[in-house]
Amino acid sequence: MHEMVHYYCHINGIKDTSRGNTYHNKRIKEECEKRALLINAATGIGYSVTRSTQELISLVDEMGWNNRVKLYRKRLNGKEQGIDIFATPGEDGEKVKKKSSTRKYICPKCGMSVRATKVVRIAYIECDNTQMQEVV
Repeated sequence: MHEMVHYYCHINGIKDTSRGNTYHNKRIKEECEKRALLINAATGIGYSVTRSTQELISLVDEMGWNNRVKLYRKRLNGKEQGIDIFATPGEDGEKVKKKSSTRKYICPKCGMSVRATKVVRIAYIECDNTQMQEVV
């Protein structure tokens, strides 16, 4: 719903962000509140912490859309963050476990292993420069 409000603002010429579209201003807050969303400010990004009001939850129930839904937004680093759009204020949603960015490489001759935070080509000198292989 938060993203739909951004879209509404976009097609209606309402400037709802600043600082390169990273800071949510008071216009997004006003538009969200018109649509039964609670929205609070967060340091550095403005009005972006959004929760459904009881009014919106009741509307969803009345319309028969009572299945709880998870939306996923891809982040710049490629990891997905789950958002429970019908969580009530104060309710802890299910957390999505982040995948580790660490890779493990192992020497096929002796089993020596190393870890790296990015894809690397690495050889183990002690085993005649044998190329280590990533463990998947």
